[in-house]
Amino acid sequence: MNRLSIAVLASSFLSFTGSAVSAQTARAKIASTPIRGEANLASAIIATVQEGGLVDVVDLQGDWYRVMVPSEQGKPLVGYVLARLIEFINADGTPSVRPLVRGPAIPPVLTKLVPPRDKAAERERALKGDVDARRAELQALQGEPLEPVAGSVQPVAASDQSVSPAAAGEPQALRRPNMRRIGATGNKKVWIDVNFGGAQSAQGAQAFSFVTTVFREPAAFASAYGQPSRGTDFDFGGGYMFTPMFGFGLSITSTADKNAAGLGATIPHPTIFNAASTGAGVTSTELERAEGALNIQIAVVPRMARVLSDRTSLRLFAGPTYFRLSRQMVEDVRYTQQFAVLTSLNIISIVGSDARVVEGTGWGFHAGADVGYFFSRYAGVGGTVRFSRGSVEMAEPLSEKPAKMTTGGMQFGGGLRLRF
Repeated sequence: MNRLSIAVLASSFLSFTGSAVSAQTARAKIASTPIRGEANLASAIIATVQEGGLVDVVDLQGDWYRVMVPSEQGKPLVGYVLARLIEFINADGTPSVRPLVRGPAIPPVLTKLVPPRDKAAERERALKGDVDARRAELQALQGEPLEPVAGSVQPVAASDQSVSPAAAGEPQALRRPNMRRIGATGNKKVWIDVNFGGAQSAQGAQAFSFVTTVFREPAAFASAYGQPSRGTDFDFGGGYMFTPMFGFGLSITSTADKNAAGLGATIPHPTIFNAASTGAGVTSTELERAEGALNIQIAVVPRMARVLSDRTSLRLFAGPTYFRLSRQMVEDVRYTQQFAVLTSLNIISIVGSDARVVEGTGWGFHAGADVGYFFSRYAGVGGTVRFSRGSVEMAEPLSEKPAKMTTGGMQFGGGLRLRF
């Protein structure tokens, strides 16, 4: 052993023996209180003290107490514990308020005499040590058992002090903490959403016409559809997060609305040329328009969402959409005609219409976001908003020609959230 090592060990021994006379008794305030080899959070845990277990406090060093705990070898084990994790007690076990005199500076230990390492590696080691300490305190406050550091010994039931020191001579190694991730969806990978809400269709106003020959002159029939009014929306979906950031999901949406259609007819005069007249009206009932969609989602949990509380979630999604449109459309326009044989009097009145359901399918896209708040580990409530757009070609029944219909629009709603 070189002279420097002998001097360091002698300094540590004299400092310890000089302060042991004034040692005070304290007890652990939390379960699995960590005792560290050095007075910093990056130091390895050399022993743990159960809640209520006793330690002898030697002196105060900043935010740390230097303490002695019994070991399996019969000799006291010297370590350090954060001051807020223990409390002083009197002989009868009641809390003590006696101040502890601040001791001399902590002498250097052999680990501190090692030549400086790479700064990045040291910083990473310190951060890992800090995370490990926070995890130990969090698990202790939650009543969960502390997972020991590699190389440490589990608590011994027969110990009257509930102390489990590490075996002498064994290396103390920091490990990567197995912490539960807080924020976003935590460690839950499967999600299920059920939403009820409203929808505004992207379809604009449309008009269709059919021209034929009546009384040896052209006659025209027309139907007009305004922009669909706001309708209802139902959404059901789920998915799986392959990583904390990326996932895949499917959802089925169903929207519906009802609106009346305009009707028109231009009919020639039976006996007089160029004396056609036009009549206008609306359908007697509202025509139904129903749209279903299968949304294939690529889900992304943004970085900002992963630092939120475990009770909240935020998910962005986008992908292709397969649309199916079912729509009632005017097929025939019924009218009556009043005219005079010898004059140009010609009155056309719309008295009704016939409608039938036409259907079509097509592809499009969608994008949106979903937020949730969980009042239990698995269930909560949330809201979603989605924009989609696509097109469907179908046979328009009045003109008997193919017509392109716009599908999608803005959907919004809220409902049940589940995660597993």
